[in-house]
Amino acid sequence: MATLIVILNTNQPVEYTHTNFSEAQYNQRVKSTRKYSMSTFRELLSSKTKLKADARKLAISELEKLIKALNEVLAAEKTKAAKKEEAARAANIRKINQLLAETGLDPEDLKKQKAGKGKAAARTKAKAKGKRAKVKPKYRLVVDGKEHLWSGRGRAPRVFQAHLDAGNTKESCLIEPAGTK
Repeated sequence: MATLIVILNTNQPVEYTHTNFSEAQYNQRVKSTRKYSMSTFRELLSSKTKLKADARKLAISELEKLIKALNEVLAAEKTKAAKKEEAARAANIRKINQLLAETGLDPEDLKKQKAGKGKAAARTKAKAKGKRAKVKPKYRLVVDGKEHLWSGRGRAPRVFQAHLDAGNTKESCLIEPAGTK
């Protein structure tokens, strides 16, 4: 004798007991019922309006039981995912250690290699982000006690342009004159 539990649109599961189908037929019916209920569940979750409408049909205690059950399932799935991630990480570490052993390298060799790439890595990162490295100022001009700096690239700031328009040269504002290098 096999028992099949089907959940209809009502709040209570309906239990059918039938002796005319085998265990395999029972399992097939249970699987098809699970697929149907899971697709219905997904449909409810995808539509907030439908979910609210069906939740209104439930008593508060039933909603609390449902939330508790879902939280337990969520916690179990998170734990399972964390264990899977940790296992993958451990496998990667084993592979890397195996490669290091095969090549005769030491983890310190990797650290040394990484440390040598300081400036080049910074330039590469700056290029990847689309930002340019900051340029040191080449010209300095002090007006009314306030220092103005300019790299010499791009359009001249107003203070420098006014200084140049007054008949002065860029060389008079150089931070390091050419002869002192």
